[in-house]
Amino acid sequence: MTPTDLLDATYQRLLTGFIRRTDPARCRVVVDDYGVGPTFDRFLQELRSRGAEVVVQPAADDRYIEARVASVMAKWERESVMRAINTDPEFCIAGLSVGSGMGGNPQTLAWLRAWKSSGRPWPSFVRRSHRTVWEMDGGLPPSKL
Repeated sequence: MTPTDLLDATYQRLLTGFIRRTDPARCRVVVDDYGVGPTFDRFLQELRSRGAEVVVQPAADDRYIEARVASVMAKWERESVMRAINTDPEFCIAGLSVGSGMGGNPQTLAWLRAWKSSGRPWPSFVRRSHRTVWEMDGGLPPSKL
């Protein structure tokens, strides 16, 4: 599953739950244009046909308050998940925790190197598509479909 597939599936699941409880004609759905896949695009078209206003636009969080709020909430949730990962002894190695999880973070890079040296498989939260990780694995960049 690609990151785009994951975003598509998550957004569709969230919107499906919401739309069950309200009339789509009373809704505006704003999605940042990250390269929406065909299945989610069909879902959005269906919402449009049911009267919803659907906006798919690059940098939507700069233009629409609902996208900005969703972005802030997502960042808060990510930080919550990172706190949990950083305090879980299962993911501490050589006295290191993951850190911010961002590729340019020195603590994260040191943790990635230590984890790789341990010979253990990457935990599920490590994106193997990131350059740092696939280079450590001695591979080539993932192919883009």
